[in-house]
Amino acid sequence: MASHRESQAALSRLRGVLRGQPPATLSELNRQDLEDLADAVDSARRQHSEALSAALDNAFDQVPRLFRSTVRRIVTR
Repeated sequence: MASHRESQAALSRLRGVLRGQPPATLSELNRQDLEDLADAVDSARRQHSEALSAALDNAFDQVPRLFRSTVRRIVTR
């Protein structure tokens, strides 16, 4: 019974990471696979966010210093 509870907890964590309901077929995965999938999605989102942030910083380097803070406020709103 604990295995079912652990799988439900892992599925709940995956739901949180995905920010929505995962496909029903994922409920067939075991707890470890669900945890691995949640970790992978979380890691991919974090890396994507960091890459976007770095790209945005590089883009701001093209803007003259005098205007950077104003452009940054407009773009990041």
